[in-house]
Amino acid sequence: MIAFFTGLSLRTWLIIAAVGAVLAAAGAIYAKGRSDATSASTIQQQSKTIETLRDRSKTDAEINSADDARLCSALGGVYDHATGKCL
Repeated sequence: MIAFFTGLSLRTWLIIAAVGAVLAAAGAIYAKGRSDATSASTIQQQSKTIETLRDRSKTDAEINSADDARLCSALGGVYDHATGKCL
């Protein structure tokens, strides 16, 4: 096996080195592309999460400021002021 490698000409070694360099470059480009796509996806997901949290905060503020009748109505019920119950 060692005799095989030592018997190769300089031209063959240059071709092997060139192919190796091309494969290494292709691998680096692929890895960079995947990294960029992952970063873009992560940023998009973080933006959606922030938007969801802001919407939730608004909803929480509305619920916390609502009286019993308004909460009952928001849940689809009818508030009976005489008994103080949501029907």
